[in-house]
Amino acid sequence: MKKTVFISSTFEDLRPHRSKLWDSLQNYDLNIRGMERFGARTECPLTTCITECELSDIYIGILGMRYGSIDESSGKSYTFLEYDVANEKGKDILFFVIDENDARIPPAFVDTGKQRERLDEFKKLAKERHTVATFVDENDLCKKVELSLNHLATRKSGLSGEDQLDNDKRSLELINDFLLMPKAYSGQPVDLSLKINGDPFPASKAICDRFNLEYGKTVGISIEISKPAIERFTNYLFIPHEKYLKASLVRDKSIKVRAVLKFSDDVIDTFRARFIREEFKRYYMEAFGKSLVTSAASVLAGLKEEKVVYEPEGTIILLLYDVIKEE
Repeated sequence: MKKTVFISSTFEDLRPHRSKLWDSLQNYDLNIRGMERFGARTECPLTTCITECELSDIYIGILGMRYGSIDESSGKSYTFLEYDVANEKGKDILFFVIDENDARIPPAFVDTGKQRERLDEFKKLAKERHTVATFVDENDLCKKVELSLNHLATRKSGLSGEDQLDNDKRSLELINDFLLMPKAYSGQPVDLSLKINGDPFPASKAICDRFNLEYGKTVGISIEISKPAIERFTNYLFIPHEKYLKASLVRDKSIKVRAVLKFSDDVIDTFRARFIREEFKRYYMEAFGKSLVTSAASVLAGLKEEKVVYEPEGTIILLLYDVIKEE
């Protein structure tokens, strides 16, 4: 039986995004619902939107820079109320938020004042409850929606070219692009096959603060990525509280996940939080005007070896979106 997807967003400011996305969704075995095709009905527009959302299986929420029409009785926008229904009914929810730094947004489509405050509160709620992806234009949006839909919907047969690329190849291309231009590709979801190498640990406050995660309710875990095959990538996966409760993540287990690529231009040295005081010793030796550090209690006499280290200029992490398959 075909699944039904509902596209939820403001309209005028995101008209080209919705049009492009509608065409993209035609590649899937889906029924598509959105305000473009409602037609004339006896009920009010809000009732139509809510009814169509209730009848759908997948909710795609797109947040730009406008809050949208407001329902006077609730004080919420139509888009917010559609989301409330999807969340209450347990629909599969995919959120995509415009990149306010890199997207080109006409001033006429940017809310200010009270509307902007309401929009920011909506975005904050979406990010707290769900792993969101960002987009800069309609093409970027479609690419990210397709990646997120691959485990929720089936592609139609007979596609060619780029549509026939498997997830491993798509993910590898995205990771390579991300390593080349991390700021441009931050927020992209990728599918990974991986093995869990260690026990969960509490994520540090620096990680949580920089990547908008809740400190004290986020865990990290050491991983080894098997597919796609890529060298010199991050060895850690970070998991928000609600995702961790649903996932069975134990040492030596192999799983397939969808994770979100994240980048910060801040260098973060500590990934693990420590909630109790710990003490350790380091041993120093002055030689030839240099302060040499060793973890040993004594240092062998003789020539010393100096290691040259190139420090990183930023931090990348993987943020769990969903466990696709346990192997």
